[in-house]
Amino acid sequence: MVLCVLVIINNFPSFLFSSCDLKKLFIYFLFFPAIKCSPISIGNANYSTTIAGNTALGKCDDSYYGSPTLYCDLTGHWNQTINGNPCSSIFFIY
Repeated sequence: MVLCVLVIINNFPSFLFSSCDLKKLFIYFLFFPAIKCSPISIGNANYSTTIAGNTALGKCDDSYYGSPTLYCDLTGHWNQTINGNPCSSIFFIY
């Protein structure tokens, strides 16, 4: 049996040992992909696909400004609480 350690740094895999069985690792990643949150639009902002356990920076819709963030939990679900600076309208209503 050969020990193989796979480390993910900034979403890029690195092998600590060069004697890894790449065929087995490919099959593993084919059937057990990384858990992710799907793209979502909430609070006048759009969030792209995000790997579980990370925080996404939202892009405000046209006519809105801000730098909202949303947390993708470890199960691949978005936390519905918008953090950071939520998107606000740039137009004033008189």
